[in-house]
Amino acid sequence: MKLKIQKMDDIDVDAYARLIYESRQNSPLRSEDRTIDGLKNAMKEMVGQGESHVMIAAQDEPSNKVLGQLVVWLDWGEIGVSLPWQPIVHPETDQESVAIALIEHAKLLLESHSLTRLEIWMELKSELDKAMSSIYVPWYEKSGFNLKAKEYFMDVQFAKLNELNYSLPNGIEVVSMADVSNDELMDIVLETFRRGSDKWVISMTESQQVGSAEAWLKRDKTFDSDASIVFMDEGKVVGYNVMRLEDNSVEVGPIGVLPSHRGKGLGRALLLESVRRLRSKEPESVWLTVSTDNAPAFKLYSSLGFENKYQILIYTWMP
Repeated sequence: MKLKIQKMDDIDVDAYARLIYESRQNSPLRSEDRTIDGLKNAMKEMVGQGESHVMIAAQDEPSNKVLGQLVVWLDWGEIGVSLPWQPIVHPETDQESVAIALIEHAKLLLESHSLTRLEIWMELKSELDKAMSSIYVPWYEKSGFNLKAKEYFMDVQFAKLNELNYSLPNGIEVVSMADVSNDELMDIVLETFRRGSDKWVISMTESQQVGSAEAWLKRDKTFDSDASIVFMDEGKVVGYNVMRLEDNSVEVGPIGVLPSHRGKGLGRALLLESVRRLRSKEPESVWLTVSTDNAPAFKLYSSLGFENKYQILIYTWMP
């Protein structure tokens, strides 16, 4: 078996689309709607994202038949993230041995791409996903990965949020994030997470936290400069909320309030003020993820109408 790391624009889209199709036919993730052409289009979209992804490929020798693949997302500071339900392995091979070989080879990315941590996010959306996790978890555990955090995925219809009222405490000024630099926000973002209960962030090294904060604050095409805001008290940033809009859906986060200003309703006000600023764009839904250990945040989002749709398991490996 030959293993290699490929840039996405170097891959054989047809071969890997067929691998995905054939590997899923007898798996819990099989879908009647999945077609090879649809998979080719999805692969082409990933190729179009440039160097934010790489693929680890396993091929038979000497036939060069594709045995498996593992795609890793590299655009998150020092952390490489394996896409959901990777690696994908051909059903006519020894799937566990090929999968573990791919995972082990992925560790080589750390040195070649200045990474210090690898993660796999397993989204348990259904009973079928839970069945898949019973296959994937042993693969990653045998490769030295440990369960570091659990998150809830929550969402709500925008119209429902838009109906809610809120008020700002006296002395709080609302400022667009467009008028505040990331350098001004960095220490505030790090403090809110380091003094919170998000096990995912707490499990990171200091430099991994900094890289993650930089990724959270990235002003890319999804960043909504109207709805991303900060709260200021006597000229000091005490709370912030980033909103991203894509495909008529809004992602919340990061959102945080300094410990000195918690318990005053600022989290609710931050979110609803951002929602107010999105009214003219009329998105359909709003979603976020929250640590299963963050009871106050979960209670807040639930009170606003967010529903807990599924759980995410985060497994990590560091040298």
